[in-house]
Amino acid sequence: MNKTAHHAALMMPYKIIGGLMLILDNIGLHMKELKNRINVSGSIF
Repeated sequence: MNKTAHHAALMMPYKIIGGLMLILDNIGLHMKELKNRINVSGSIF
């Protein structure tokens, strides 16, 4: 088996998890912004 291919296969889950973490972080930031806007305006609508 090719060493680099094996290494890439091992790294794949970490890359996927890292991508998900970044997405979750972005969602978290957006939620904070929304909450701040809601708090400033005093109502959701």
